Amino acid sequence: MILVKVGKRMEVLINTLRKSYLTEEQIEKILLICKIKTINKNEILVKNKTVCDKAFLVLKGGFVNQFIDDENDLVKSISFHLEDFQSMFTCNDSYFTGQITNCQIKAICDSSVVEILKSDLEELYKADLGIFQYNYEIISKMLMIENELKIKVLTESSENLYEYLMRNCGSLVKIAPSKYIAEFMGISPEWLSKLKRKN
Repeated sequence: MILVKVGKRMEVLINTLRKSYLTEEQIEKILLICKIKTINKNEILVKNKTVCDKAFLVLKGGFVNQFIDDENDLVKSISFHLEDFQSMFTCNDSYFTGQITNCQIKAICDSSVVEILKSDLEELYKADLGIFQYNYEIISKMLMIENELKIKVLTESSENLYEYLMRNCGSLVKIAPSKYIAEFMGISPEWLSKLKRKN
C-alpha cells in the first residue's frame, strides 16, 4: 500500500511502476524522491551550458531536446519526449558524465514532468539492488529506442522517415511544431510541408 500522498498526475508514474516487478515498498521509496514540475510552452527545462543532474518522466505534454553549437550559430532538434514516446529522458551528454551539456530541453506545449535528482537515485541504488536493476533496464531500453530512431534519421530518405514517424510516433507529428520536426529530420520546413500534404 502506497503511503506517500500523491496527486492524479503522479498516478501515471505509480501505474507504470506497478507494471514492473518492484514491490510496493520499493515504489514508495522512488516516490519519495520524485518532484512534479509544471512547465509552460517554450519554457526551458534544462539550460544549455549547465550540468544536468536530473532525470525526467513526462506526465503531460512534450519536450524537444536541442543541440546548440554557439560557434557555428546552429540549433538542431535531436530528440522528442512525450507521454507516449520516449517519456523518460535527460541530457545524456551531461547526466552520465557530470560535464556541462551542449543541449537545451524546451517544452513544446504546456507540460508537467516528474523530476528526480541523480544523487537521490544513486542513494537508492546503494540501498536497494532491485531499484538499481529496474533503473538499469529502463535506461538500457531508453537508449536502444533512441539509437534506433537516430539510425533511421541517418539512413532513411525523408519520405520513409516521415512515414516511420507517422506510423510509430503519431503523437509527435501532431504535437511538435513543424520547425522542430524539420530540424530533427534534417530537411527544410517547406519540404516537410510537402511531405505532410502527400501523406
